Amino acid sequence: MRSNTLTPLLQFIRWWGIDPWYAAGIDYDNSSQAATPSALRTSTTDQCDCMVQHPWDSFKNWSRDDLIAMLEQAETFFLNETNFYPAPYYIEGEQKAYPAKNNHLGYSTMKSDARPKTIKPYHPCNLQGFATYSLELVDTVSLTRDDGIGGDVYDEFTATVVVPSGTLASELRVYFTASDGGYTETPGFNDHLYEIRPLTIAVNGVNATITGPAYLFKLPTLDEIPECHPHDQASYVEDIAVYLVVKDECSQGNFICFVDDCQYVPCEPVTYPLCMGVKQVGRQTWGMAYPAECNESEVQTRYCLSCAPDEVQYNYVNGVALLDGGYMPAKYVNVLSMLAVGLADCVKEWCDCLNCPNKKVNYYRTAPLALVETDKDASEYNLGWQLVLSKATVQQLAGLPPYNGILQALRFINTERCISTEGATYV
Repeated sequence: MRSNTLTPLLQFIRWWGIDPWYAAGIDYDNSSQAATPSALRTSTTDQCDCMVQHPWDSFKNWSRDDLIAMLEQAETFFLNETNFYPAPYYIEGEQKAYPAKNNHLGYSTMKSDARPKTIKPYHPCNLQGFATYSLELVDTVSLTRDDGIGGDVYDEFTATVVVPSGTLASELRVYFTASDGGYTETPGFNDHLYEIRPLTIAVNGVNATITGPAYLFKLPTLDEIPECHPHDQASYVEDIAVYLVVKDECSQGNFICFVDDCQYVPCEPVTYPLCMGVKQVGRQTWGMAYPAECNESEVQTRYCLSCAPDEVQYNYVNGVALLDGGYMPAKYVNVLSMLAVGLADCVKEWCDCLNCPNKKVNYYRTAPLALVETDKDASEYNLGWQLVLSKATVQQLAGLPPYNGILQALRFINTERCISTEGATYV
């Protein structure tokens, strides 16, 4: 169940109440385990086909791409309303004007009252740290499966990998290998399409144990085949690639000085590496930039720059922290799922056996009774939005339907908003 959304697709699937084997396209009942009743789940999909990847293969039923498109729309809406990401997202090279230089202090990064000049990022709430973030391959390891008697494939796969001392479970990510159709190069921080998530990860000293249900390890190349795949050895990968999130806290960006007396056009700006201290301003995290060549405690007396910086460029991760193994906290899964259902462009059909998803769709796409009054015209529904939406959004999105899912999500969002203005600001 691959997706490049911030929300793991499996958690969205579980919110709906969909059988994950069905959603993954695995025909569990017609597998090599059929003769082992203790290993079988109770089937709820006997009369249904498995879910496929693309809408053009699924006809009138839901596909995984349909669910991904809904999530993408919900995550964008969430970001626009709250001004922070619902999961960690790496922002590289954000650029702002640097606070004007002080004539009495030359090129100092301090103000005249000896307080540091501060930069307010575009996304200052849930800022996890100014740094350069990347992934490094730890190792490619084989999965261990409880094969049982006769080579049957069981439901849980496990791998063990040696990690650097001090590694936290939250710093590890697991990906499909290039040989199985995954990334041919090292993935970036924001690359999730071939990430296997969420998983259970436990670190004991320098040994990390990774465990997950079999359907998460289905060969990604099988997603392009619009049919159910059996739950046997040939449907799953044998190896996984384990990566470590690396945070370089003193490779955080650059001061940028434009050349005033330029004799040749175009002139390249002069850059100086910077480090970024942090200052908490309520719920927001602001940056205090100082030259990397200087010690932070020396910036009041020592000027390492040979020019007055015009702009500052920096890197950081914004977003709600994930739980170990890549799990998104449940309350954000709920909010994004309600939004996704309410904002969906169209609603497709479920087979009769999937009764729970049908009920959820019907509920979250229904207007609350308080808004459904016989003496009100449909155009008056927009008045209710002003209780939960910002004024700018009311004007921009006044045509949205007042569905239960959207209204409930926005009541939560209204308490989480982080208003940020542009430009460098002193505090």
